[in-house]
Amino acid sequence: MKRVLCSVILIAMATFVLPGEIGYVYRDPSAVVRRWSSFEESRVPRPLLLVSPLPAVEKSGGNVTRAGLRTELPDNPTEFSEVVLPDDVATLPHVPARDAFAALQRQLESKAAPGREDMVVGAESIVQRFLSDRGFVSLPAWRFRLAGGGALVWPALPSRYFWRLGSLSPSSVVVKASASRVRPEITVWMDPGHACGQTEPVRPNARITESYDVVVISGASVTRPDFGSSSCVVSAYHRARSYTYELSSPLGDRGLLDELGNVVVVYDGTTATKPELPRPTPTHS
Repeated sequence: MKRVLCSVILIAMATFVLPGEIGYVYRDPSAVVRRWSSFEESRVPRPLLLVSPLPAVEKSGGNVTRAGLRTELPDNPTEFSEVVLPDDVATLPHVPARDAFAALQRQLESKAAPGREDMVVGAESIVQRFLSDRGFVSLPAWRFRLAGGGALVWPALPSRYFWRLGSLSPSSVVVKASASRVRPEITVWMDPGHACGQTEPVRPNARITESYDVVVISGASVTRPDFGSSSCVVSAYHRARSYTYELSSPLGDRGLLDELGNVVVVYDGTTATKPELPRPTPTHS
């Protein structure tokens, strides 16, 4: 069993802390670290972490949750293709349309959301952009055309080239990140939030947990004698701002996660436009 080393570093404390009145509560990241302990970040090629919703949906007349087959699926037009991955360029095999369709059906059946059934009336081999934890990647895919209009798209690579295909979600707390390949630091875009009763944004409280497989960034809720535990310190009001945190070693090929285990998208460089967050209503719990 792979030995996992975790180091916890308290990165930042907000300046408005009142001793004896306000404390901080962090979610325990150990369960997230354990769930990712078998992630083979050093494998070549590195497993893809897709955070795009799957199957990808092209315009259709409603939410399709079941798909049947009303046509013969084509054979592979090609068995291999060169794919530009976030960490390398590799020649990878394709899966037949029938295998991709079976995986797509299993994915739809795993969702309990209400919707409608549609029938696949055609399939074609395409190249599709998917969002991964290292930015967008163009992959061979199968496009399954629906009788009711639109299409469902599924990657045409074997599942061994992915990690938990179809079950990963992007972080809504850490909007994006950039990481140096040589310096032990990450820059994350997060909403700064506000202290309870304050109008000026404050630097988010963050705790970094590192293992050989992943880096987990945990935010804090604040506890006060008058309201107990509250999330008002991290309520979103304004644009996401960038904050740089030190690591014990460069991020490398490790995954970057938030405290819920959702995936943070890491880009090279810091030239991308800063994303904006919605303005939710402040909450107390």
